Amino acid sequence: MSLAGKVSLSTGASRGIGGATALHLARGGATIAVNYASDASSAREIVEQIGLDTALAIQADAGKVAAVTNMLSRPLPNSVKLTFSSPAQIFALDVKGLYFLTQNTAPRMASGSDIVFVLVSLVVTSAMTSPHLPYLVIEGAIE
Repeated sequence: MSLAGKVSLSTGASRGIGGATALHLARGGATIAVNYASDASSAREIVEQIGLDTALAIQADAGKVAAVTNMLSRPLPNSVKLTFSSPAQIFALDVKGLYFLTQNTAPRMASGSDIVFVLVSLVVTSAMTSPHLPYLVIEGAIE
């Protein structure tokens, strides 16, 4: 499946599963925004592996709505727009971060577009249309 013309905002992509996912999507042809919270050096390495013409490292704490809004306002290459220790930090990143991302991404999506959630901890993939994304995120937090 070709991902040419697609954009991936990959959170936590400076290392581990997030980094591997970003590299895999880039090999498929996607333009990649490599989001990282604090490891700029590792994020730069991922961007260099992908290529400076199709990837960009963006620092933002995905658990904070202002940081997510700022991150989504940055242009990507080719003129495309678009390890925590405490339970509170994990909730902020995994639940609030995902909610803020979907809340701010959905209005920027073309009609008929989908976001695909890959929930690594559950090894489940779910796709929903943009009007239902924030609800899906909150429901996932409850489960």
